[in-house]
Amino acid sequence: MNGGRVVRNKPEVSYVRPQARRGILLAVMVVSLFGFFAVVAIDLLDYHTSIELAQRHLFIAGVVLFVAAARKRLLHPRGRFRTLAAMGCGMTVMPPLFFTALERLGAGPAITLQFVGVLAVMVWTQAVKGVRVPAVAWLAGLVTVVGICLVVEAWIWERVDLVGIAAGVGAALFLAIYLLLVDHLGGHLHPLTISAYPTGIAALLLMPLANWGPMDLPVSKWWWLLALGVLGTALPVLLEVMAVRYAGPGPVGMIILTQPVVGAVAAWFLLDQYLNGLQILGIAVSLVGVLMVQSKVSEAGT
Repeated sequence: MNGGRVVRNKPEVSYVRPQARRGILLAVMVVSLFGFFAVVAIDLLDYHTSIELAQRHLFIAGVVLFVAAARKRLLHPRGRFRTLAAMGCGMTVMPPLFFTALERLGAGPAITLQFVGVLAVMVWTQAVKGVRVPAVAWLAGLVTVVGICLVVEAWIWERVDLVGIAAGVGAALFLAIYLLLVDHLGGHLHPLTISAYPTGIAALLLMPLANWGPMDLPVSKWWWLLALGVLGTALPVLLEVMAVRYAGPGPVGMIILTQPVVGAVAAWFLLDQYLNGLQILGIAVSLVGVLMVQSKVSEAGT
């Protein structure tokens, strides 16, 4: 109190938002859905090219999200269509860049390079927005990426390729931009609006390249394709937007980084793929990183 005025000190840590715990839980749900359906996508890639599968599941997701937004009268972009279109372009570019990194570098290095996106979000948050990122967040990111390196065996480089490295870093930076734009729009548009437009735009942009894909799939594969579009794409994309609104792009990006861990566990159970001791240790280390983020959220909540 100073001369009848209440003096409020600026919070030392504003990186973690109110209701951030809810956002972390939503991000965990996103990673779980993405990780499980990544295994489904591996099976469907026996019948599609990567572009065909990307276009199909994005198209299904876009239709679902647009119908849901229309039913709630949430399709009006409120003057922010350009930003939504930019997000759609990013969703179009990310898969080809990531697949290029996979092809040229192998799974381990390509997946690990995605940490560049989370690092970019944290640097932007502190350097540009002026919000101090607590030391525990940087440490949690380091712990998480070490765990992921063990899971995906990132030290196994098929060949050092500058084009592959550039593609992997590019995919990671597009992910960072996407998360930051979601955060920017969060105070202006409903999550359904933010989710529907980029997903639908990405599906339309990929259509000339995919040419709708094969039509002679077995009935069971059509059902899995539908599940991939609805439960593996539309639902997690919507939950991801909600998670960023509650927790911010940095913590959510860090949780999303653990998707390879979930995918490895799912492949272990569903495809009987073997995990060695180092990979199991990596899963444990990655979970420690996630728990560190959760502990910071709990500390901020109290």
